[in-house]
Amino acid sequence: MVASGDGGVALRVDAVIRKGKAEPVTGASPDVLSHLAPWVPPAVGRRTAAAPPPMAATISLLFVTCGSVTAALSVTTPGAGSRDAGLGATIERVGLVGSRQPLRATGVDALVRVDDFLLPARSLADALPIPPLERTGGAGERWAVVLGFDGQQAALLVDRVIGVTPCDPRQVIAMALPGGTSQLWLDRPGMPPVPVVDAAVLFGWPAAAASAVSCAPSAVADDVQAEPVLTVQAADVGLALPLALIDRVLEPDSAPTADRTPGALPVFDAAVALGRRSRPRCRTLIRLRPEGSRPFVLSVDRTSVIAEPEFPWLEAYPLPPAAMLAFDAVGLAAGMEGERGRWLYRLRSRLPSPAVLPLPVRRCLAAARLGWVAAEAMPETGPV
Repeated sequence: MVASGDGGVALRVDAVIRKGKAEPVTGASPDVLSHLAPWVPPAVGRRTAAAPPPMAATISLLFVTCGSVTAALSVTTPGAGSRDAGLGATIERVGLVGSRQPLRATGVDALVRVDDFLLPARSLADALPIPPLERTGGAGERWAVVLGFDGQQAALLVDRVIGVTPCDPRQVIAMALPGGTSQLWLDRPGMPPVPVVDAAVLFGWPAAAASAVSCAPSAVADDVQAEPVLTVQAADVGLALPLALIDRVLEPDSAPTADRTPGALPVFDAAVALGRRSRPRCRTLIRLRPEGSRPFVLSVDRTSVIAEPEFPWLEAYPLPPAAMLAFDAVGLAAGMEGERGRWLYRLRSRLPSPAVLPLPVRRCLAAARLGWVAAEAMPETGPV
């Protein structure tokens, strides 16, 4: 993690060298990472006018592989793994295994060197409910997930570290197996189940409390009954447009032009604006009228149904703050043929002014602009 102003960004690198000392650089810009992470607010100067919603509780899972098996480890904050906290072990860091020496000790398979530290270690294969096929001996266990509990440290050996992914806690289920044992699984629609492993039990540490895994996201509180939405598709992203935001769906023969005439509205390809496609295409055009902002036209691949999500709307986290300026909630699609279980992102009824968006986001919008729709193509009267 590196700092940029009062925010942070994670950089994926090839290697980390724990040597040397960095000296403060004088005269450096505080926004050197603005092009890498445009959602990180600057330390000084202009700030965005709209504040993102508060973050909701989610489950952060570290995905790793062992042979042909992908597993997930529950991530908790360092220092939380105490006997009073009831959260089991914490994942403190991930490092390459420098050397490995087999041991004949109870509860420990080997002694490994990770970042110049010697740590007791065990293999993830010992905790998997699925046999790790296509694997011979300890070959491939080049990575160590360093665990901490009550001042102790140990290493869990894995073949590959995929990354940390926030997940919906409702998709983590417990299944009772014959013999009285129970196993947690991450059950995502259309994907093979992934075992959620509590590595603490491999080293004789207390297992994590159930509440550490079953934390629920915060639901979005609506003052009135939830408003219906029009579900649209932009590449592989599902969007939910509140009906109050939609002015009209334009006629199929309405096509944007390169010439800007008086009263014309800009047309944006939603898939290009979201970074899901590189070239803009003209598909279904929907005129939107945000509250307190100028109207514009959105091009989407197709429209689906007017429906509510399968579950109540959740706060739009962990989207980057720049995206949270445009979306106020997420939910699981319901009533859509072939789309059940897909996440929907609900567009805000009051969208921010382009002036408060970071420059990279404005450039993305400029690349997504298809052209202009003339005023005569959008009569104020007639069918909607």
